[in-house]
Amino acid sequence: MRSEKVHFTTEKETMLMTLYGRALQSRSKDPILQDKWAEDAVNRIDYDFGKLKMREHRTLLIAIRAKQLDLWTTRYLADHPNATVLHLGCGLDSRIYRIDPPASVRWFDVDYPEVIELRRRLYPERAGYRMSAPLCNAVTGQNDGQMMLEHLERANLFLVSLDDECHWYRYHPLFAEVLRHRLRQEQPELLPELHRRASVWYEHNGWADAGIEHALAAGDFERAAKLIEQVAEATWIHREPATLLRWLDALPDDLVRSRPHLSLSYARTLLFVGQFDAVEARLQDVECGFDASVADRAEVRDLVGRIAAIRSLVACYQGEPSRAVTLSRQALAFLPPDNLLVRAGVAINLALNLADAYRASADGAEANRILAEAAEITQAPGNVPAALPVLNLLGELETAQGKLRQARETYGRALQLASEYQEQSRAGSRCRLPVQPMWAWQSCCANGTNWMRRHPRRQQA
Repeated sequence: MRSEKVHFTTEKETMLMTLYGRALQSRSKDPILQDKWAEDAVNRIDYDFGKLKMREHRTLLIAIRAKQLDLWTTRYLADHPNATVLHLGCGLDSRIYRIDPPASVRWFDVDYPEVIELRRRLYPERAGYRMSAPLCNAVTGQNDGQMMLEHLERANLFLVSLDDECHWYRYHPLFAEVLRHRLRQEQPELLPELHRRASVWYEHNGWADAGIEHALAAGDFERAAKLIEQVAEATWIHREPATLLRWLDALPDDLVRSRPHLSLSYARTLLFVGQFDAVEARLQDVECGFDASVADRAEVRDLVGRIAAIRSLVACYQGEPSRAVTLSRQALAFLPPDNLLVRAGVAINLALNLADAYRASADGAEANRILAEAAEITQAPGNVPAALPVLNLLGELETAQGKLRQARETYGRALQLASEYQEQSRAGSRCRLPVQPMWAWQSCCANGTNWMRRHPRRQQA
């Protein structure tokens, strides 16, 4: 990754402070603001950010302010999908990427020329704002895309090359809007077909996100629904539920309700934003769609398990631990062994709810048994990121009970798992879950074993 040097006046350097604050908050254990673009930008900028001396309360204020403005902007654009946004003095703010406005919104980031140039080097081009010769050929049905793009660039017709190989180009946003306006005036019936062709090309070339945007713009909702089903899980893994919710909101409600996988994705996304009543209605839609849309028995079992998993989380958030435990067990009974991502979340939810219930009771043996069982559930498929927090919780409980020898063995097992997992990751093996949580849990377990070594005489059988 190329490093970018910055040479700003003191006044312009202040924007690095807010950028760094957002990056630090995004990296924290429980971030208020998810801003992977700020993190990437800080990693790429050749600058001593340590001299900014950012304290925790300042990063919190920066994140809270950015989050509030993101929410206001998102709500406004939901009511005004054809709005024009002029982001004056944008600095290195990545708001356009965080809220991901629909293609119908015209968004302009405005600042000093050197700031805009740095933004262009640091931040990616948004989907839908670029074109290549193969894409142009697919949309126009001709074979002269590369020659035409090179000609337009030489003629200085508001066309800019986005890479050294002259593969990707873009028009100046204002000129692009002029062209779109003229097309809508002169050949409005052609616009949906052009979007559909672009959607097909993007899908076949591995850019499903852009394919979805063009399918929605074309009004081809069946195509958009198919593509959303294909990328819904990956969109969640990359922590972009707002994008998924925007896509689903753009589809006709009857279409979403008729497709169990879409309804399930909708329920999961609504859970993320805390709309628990709406979650249950979507889950019932999934159950109603089993007979009509799902013929495979294994697929039905997986859907039943996912439904129970979401309901268990709702019960947990609503303060119903007993119901959460029952539903978690039901989910684990139905989910296939290879569904590591969902099984991991269910097992952790089960362990936390059971631990809270039995920690307050006198039945310590039952608490240990339940946590040990949860640890085995998470370790069985080799899902280390889910096993570590459960093992750490078991070690804490054993320590509180004075069972230090067992606690040391539990912490040691967790450390061994974390070490093996990290070695596999460095070796390039295909890990199904993120590696980042390993460091935090390995540190917790190491603290537990270090405490045992410092207090050998307090160990009991």
